[in-house]
Amino acid sequence: MKVIHLKRRVQLILKSVASRGGFSRVYKKVVFRYRHEGFSGLKRALNHLAAHELKDNHNPGSMHLLQPVKVDSESLLSPRVLIIGEMSIPQCKKYRVVQKKQLFEKIGIDCTILDWRHHIDCLNALSTHSLVIFYRVPALPQTMELIDEAKRLNLRTLWEVDDLIFDREVLINSKTLAQLRPDVLGPLIDGAELYRQAMLACDEGIASTSGLADAMRAAGVPAVSVVENALDHQTLKAAERHLNQHRVADDWLRIVYGSGTNTHNVDFAEAADAILDILTEFPKVKFRVVGILELPEGFQRFKSRVERIEFCEYEEYLGHLSQCDISIAPLENYIFNEAKSNIKFLEASVVKVPSVCSPRSAFTSIIIDGKTALLADTFAEWKQALGSLVESAKLRNSLAESAYKTVLDRYTPVHIAQAQLAPLLKNPAAKSPATKILSVNIYYSPDSFGGATIVAEQVNSLLHQMDGFEVFVFTAIRSGVIPDYSMRRYSTDGISVFGVSLPDNLDARSQFDNPHVADQFEQVLAAVKPDLVHLHCIQGLGVALADRCIDRGIPYYITLHDAWWICGRQFMLDKTGVYCNQEVIDSSVCAGCVEEPILNVIRQKRLKGVLDNAQQLLAPSKFFAGLHRDNGFPGGQVIVNKNGVMRPLSGAARTRHAGPVRFGYVGGNSQVKGFHLVEKVFRSMGREVQLKIVDNMLSLGWSSYDNVSLTTQENVETIPAYSQDKIDDFFSSIDVLLFPTQAKESFGLTVREAIARNVWVIVTAAGGVTEDIVDGGNGEIIPFNDRGEGLRSAVVNAVKRFESIEIGTVVAWDSTNITWFEDQANELAKIFSRE
Repeated sequence: MKVIHLKRRVQLILKSVASRGGFSRVYKKVVFRYRHEGFSGLKRALNHLAAHELKDNHNPGSMHLLQPVKVDSESLLSPRVLIIGEMSIPQCKKYRVVQKKQLFEKIGIDCTILDWRHHIDCLNALSTHSLVIFYRVPALPQTMELIDEAKRLNLRTLWEVDDLIFDREVLINSKTLAQLRPDVLGPLIDGAELYRQAMLACDEGIASTSGLADAMRAAGVPAVSVVENALDHQTLKAAERHLNQHRVADDWLRIVYGSGTNTHNVDFAEAADAILDILTEFPKVKFRVVGILELPEGFQRFKSRVERIEFCEYEEYLGHLSQCDISIAPLENYIFNEAKSNIKFLEASVVKVPSVCSPRSAFTSIIIDGKTALLADTFAEWKQALGSLVESAKLRNSLAESAYKTVLDRYTPVHIAQAQLAPLLKNPAAKSPATKILSVNIYYSPDSFGGATIVAEQVNSLLHQMDGFEVFVFTAIRSGVIPDYSMRRYSTDGISVFGVSLPDNLDARSQFDNPHVADQFEQVLAAVKPDLVHLHCIQGLGVALADRCIDRGIPYYITLHDAWWICGRQFMLDKTGVYCNQEVIDSSVCAGCVEEPILNVIRQKRLKGVLDNAQQLLAPSKFFAGLHRDNGFPGGQVIVNKNGVMRPLSGAARTRHAGPVRFGYVGGNSQVKGFHLVEKVFRSMGREVQLKIVDNMLSLGWSSYDNVSLTTQENVETIPAYSQDKIDDFFSSIDVLLFPTQAKESFGLTVREAIARNVWVIVTAAGGVTEDIVDGGNGEIIPFNDRGEGLRSAVVNAVKRFESIEIGTVVAWDSTNITWFEDQANELAKIFSRE
């Protein structure tokens, strides 16, 4: 393996890990760990990371995409039909796919068409549709994966066909199909079992004729609906044009037959001898063939009276048909043809040409013999029917007018859509009065990370449980689980989540403006039809999401979890990791800080436009509301929706324990979080204190604190990160939380979690972090620009405070300012209800 390839693999894995956990310094730390070991060390790093990546890909964080969804899609989503079909047969595509989309749209149902070979597109679309129709697809591995995914999504599946292609014995014994070349017939016969398997794997069936529906039921399909071919808009318009044109101005009477493939040779044989007799008896009769047909030898003597027209476009075909006087639709008397449609009768009728048809089920279901057309099965019947029409213009006109009226009454798009297509859909329940909220956040359960995600998850759960709200979520899925920019729907905490996979290496523009994500978001908007969209942290997902909301007239709200909207570096930290201290953002100052100054100007203008169009900007703290007001956003638009925290799960009172005072630090090995101050102070502290350092990296198999001497002290312990369900356990193990951040933050969730659990807090005067601190009542605030002296003094004060408390005494600090998640959710409910 070349070194450059190995480095690339390490880099990709590291970025994948970082994108899921937000560990901006992972790469540097791993390189630092293996820096003395050269190429062999790099290989060890790769193996180390790959092992954890493999383990991670099999944990519940990715397995949720395989879990069944309990709520059926038709109850959950707006009515949207997905047709995954065979597109290679033009006539079938026209009548069974494109026409069906048009019919659904006639009754106000959104419909999407996809070729079954476009596998990834089909998988994506399943998540955003309420019903799926598989038209003429075989049970190949990729199509069975689609059916399985539909089942996982609790998405009702219908398998549709317009030929009896799923019965091998019928295909083998068909004289019609025997006309096909062996290289065509062989795969068709071999594929019959695959069609059958796909058909039986689906919940229900759709047939084009009643005869075909009977065959599907006999094969084991529990419920089959008949949806016939309709006279679509294209056909009706073309027919109208041809009816208004004059017919051929000559004395000839024309019998016409349209043939799409050479398989019609056997069908034509049903009427061939009768036509020859008619040509013999009536010198003024011509026979017109449109398309592909091998005429029997007897037609040679009438060569001058046989008109051959090559296969042509559909509208041209209708024109050739309309110039004739009698249309024929012969079909071999064989079970295969009981599944054939009556389209030849419809096409002839709509241009007022009378028909003679074989008495197969599709024809007998609509034709009244002698009134709307003539039926013929034997040679004598064919000759009698054709002869009577040749001899009687009155009969021709009578049949043509009656057939025209019949097909327009029964086969117009509106009629077929309402009478046959609409019943396929479950009766939609009355529109729920609940407000539908589509919440957007870059991370979401079970791939949770960071305080903003915790807030979004908790508030969404509470809103979803309220009678007046229904919550859906749009988020990102870790890279590598599914193809980039693919989408899957899953459920967590009873909420439907749409996840789109983001690439590891987003360019700088895509970090804030990603049209690929917006395309998938557009599908979610169509599926959910939300009343409002709530944008939380959307870095990587991009502001084009807001554009799609504007296009659809959907109001959107933005929660300002961090400074991403006004700072090109997200946290207002300069290149050295130091807080920039700007109160009003100056683009010229930013130009010396960001990597691409010109792009940053574009970025800031783009994001400001999105903020300006937001229904409301929701700040988690007074400090952050003020920051955005100072940067040009109106006071009425920016309001405080203070972040909540989870109530303690345990009601047990905290008591003063025996032994050293226990301190905790959760900020990571980062100067911006103030670890250098913690290290400086506690390096000289003795056994009167204990320090627990939470290291997020331990769960990935290594430590963020390698070669940090502080962690080797007897009174210092490094522990793995805690989850929300273990939060009480962690805070019960410490007395004081250290939060010496060097950046002015929007909120500080950990600080509130500590206060809520009667843990004393030491914090810097860092913006929104201090707003719930009662100095001396539940913590101590030290200067923002502290260099260690303030932290040391606060630590010493805390030790004295706890040493003055008698062992076993209940410890309770002031938590009156704390907002709980339910308080935040209730306030949001009022905002969203415009109260």
